[in-house]
Amino acid sequence: MRRADRLIELGDISGARLLYERAAGLGSGTAAFSMGRTFDPLFLSALGASIPPDEAKSAEWYRRAVVLGSVEATASLRLLDRRMSR
Repeated sequence: MRRADRLIELGDISGARLLYERAAGLGSGTAAFSMGRTFDPLFLSALGASIPPDEAKSAEWYRRAVVLGSVEATASLRLLDRRMSR
């Protein structure tokens, strides 16, 4: 997770996704939440990232994070769902 977070800081979203996905596959709700953020338009905008957002993928990862016990993902999913329903 620390390595993936560091990649995010360096702007390597694709590299971070690989690590987050692996950790999420091992059952990490935090990793699944972080993976969801890499597709979230608000998060990507805050980073100034040029990679295109994908709200559907973000929601999918947030849902997985909720199942894995991430409390943070619940709030992010609600916010994303509201934006998507507009």
